[in-house]
Amino acid sequence: MGDPRMAAMLESQKPVEEPGEDGEPSGATDEKKPTRPAVKQGDVWVYEGSVRDLISFKAVRGAQMLFVSIRNENDFNTTTNSRGLYRVSLPGDAQGYRLMIDHPDYLADYFVDAPNRPFRSMTQGSRLQLRSAKPAHEPWIGAGAEPMRRDVYLFPDITD
Repeated sequence: MGDPRMAAMLESQKPVEEPGEDGEPSGATDEKKPTRPAVKQGDVWVYEGSVRDLISFKAVRGAQMLFVSIRNENDFNTTTNSRGLYRVSLPGDAQGYRLMIDHPDYLADYFVDAPNRPFRSMTQGSRLQLRSAKPAHEPWIGAGAEPMRRDVYLFPDITD
């Protein structure tokens, strides 16, 4: 991870633990969070999908994807191919991974495709309005041996 931009993104996206009454990190957990799957030694999670431009839907080739373990900060990376596709195998980690993406033509924030985010059915104007959004990034947590599909959308780094 020699790229200073990736190092800065990694540092800025570390989770912040809320202090307890004594000012020290509380270590308390939010009981409303869903239970995470049990992870066994040797589990491997495979993610595959595409990285696309959120405005044009064109494939983004050469996007550097950095997956950082929330538990121990080990990192794993991959780069999208000429068709904007990626596939990565990660050791199972009960706390999951944070994803950071770097590409010179795109902003660092990204959107992960999900059923409640139907980007392809939105107008281009609606997608352009997402530029001011600060997307929340949930940890990537695997759920077994089968590859999980995750499509990622990047916002072009355009000047107004």
